[in-house]
Amino acid sequence: KISPEHFRMGLLAGFDKRYALAEAQVSALVSAYEAEGNLVRWKDFSDDVNEIFTSKGLEARPLHVPKTVTITRSLVELPPAEMAVVDTVMERFANLIKQRSLELKPPMLDFERGQHSARMIDHITPSQFRQSLAIVGLDTTNAEIELLCKRFDTNRDGSVDYVLFTS
Repeated sequence: KISPEHFRMGLLAGFDKRYALAEAQVSALVSAYEAEGNLVRWKDFSDDVNEIFTSKGLEARPLHVPKTVTITRSLVELPPAEMAVVDTVMERFANLIKQRSLELKPPMLDFERGQHSARMIDHITPSQFRQSLAIVGLDTTNAEIELLCKRFDTNRDGSVDYVLFTS
C-alpha cells in the first residue's frame, strides 16, 4: 500500500501528456482503491489493469478463455423539457442526414485524432462538436448545442461522446 500522493505521481508519470488522466479521474481511482490509514491499494489497481489485457497464470493454462468485459456508456439524464428539445433536434438531424446522405462521424473522428487536440478516446470538445456539425451543414442554436453536449457527456467531464451521438 502506498500514499495517495505516490499513487498520483505514478499514474501521472505513466502517461504521455496527450493521454494524461484528469484530476477527477485520478481522484476517482484513489477513492476506488482506498485502504485503511489513508493509503491506496496499488497492487489491486495493477492487478485490475493487468486483468484487462491478460489472465493470471495464463502460461500454465494457455487454453483458458479470458472473461469478456463490456463497457457501457450512459447518457446524462436531463429534465423532461430539455429532453424534449434534444429529441426534437435529434429527429431533425436524423431527417437531414438521411435526406442529404451526410456522413457525420468523419469530421468528429478528424478532431479526435488531430495532433493539436487533447487526446480523448471517442470524445471531442464542445467546440469541436459544434464545428463538426457546421462542417456537415447541420445548423443549431447555442441552446441546442449546450443541451446536446450535456446529454452526450458520458464521461461527466465536459467532453462529447461523438461515437454514442453518431450511433
